[in-house]
Amino acid sequence: LRAQTATSPKEYFADLKSVVAAADKVSEGEQLLIRAEEAFANGNTMERGGYLQKLVAAYPDDERAHESLGDYYLSIQQYDNAIAEYQKAVQLAPDFALAYNELGYTLREAQKDKEAEAAFRRSIALIPNQPNPYDSLAELLMKMGRFDESIENYKKALSLDAHFFSSYRGIAADLMYQDKHKEALAQLQKEYDLALNDGDRSDALMSMAVCYVDEGKFSEALEKISKISSLAEQRGDKAAMAVNADTWGYLLLNAEKV
Repeated sequence: LRAQTATSPKEYFADLKSVVAAADKVSEGEQLLIRAEEAFANGNTMERGGYLQKLVAAYPDDERAHESLGDYYLSIQQYDNAIAEYQKAVQLAPDFALAYNELGYTLREAQKDKEAEAAFRRSIALIPNQPNPYDSLAELLMKMGRFDESIENYKKALSLDAHFFSSYRGIAADLMYQDKHKEALAQLQKEYDLALNDGDRSDALMSMAVCYVDEGKFSEALEKISKISSLAEQRGDKAAMAVNADTWGYLLLNAEKV
């Protein structure tokens, strides 16, 4: 679980390595979850699905098993299967807010925005003092073009946790889609200034780069990518450095600097 919350590839793979090494010492259910995460990290999609299907078969009354399998189906865009797993999870545990949140995302991807909004609002009702449900609803409202309502919900998330950084990026995106790039960059600067680590700083810088690209300012975008690369190099995070090199190349290609 800590690996899944990592703010950099280096941290993620370090925690994953530790848990894989301990996989033979834990319960069957934990083993299946670990093997599924390992398969995900290695890009073995079908293998990941197999482990999670075994998990549900072994623990059919465990809501988190169904939620995990739903995540898998969502990742491969089998939306009907994902919806079925999340619905099973909330049938087993009606107060399982996370499953409602994931159900909302899946319904959104399935172009069922009205049902998605209801799922997100159910998640908010269950955990009204947590920022994530408001952030999730705000994403949907952004997709629907309801930018002011979206910003309002992002601000609600930030009022509950000023370090819920995705909400700064969400507000910036709402503003960017309205061609308010200066205001968007100001939000991202707030995120950067409040960052707790290099992973958070890198996320803010990447979003700044996106904003500059949307404005047609490729040189400014490349400067932000360069800064991310420097942070990754300082901590020896080669996976992050590789991603940045790929992004740099992509930006140059789109700037017609073949």
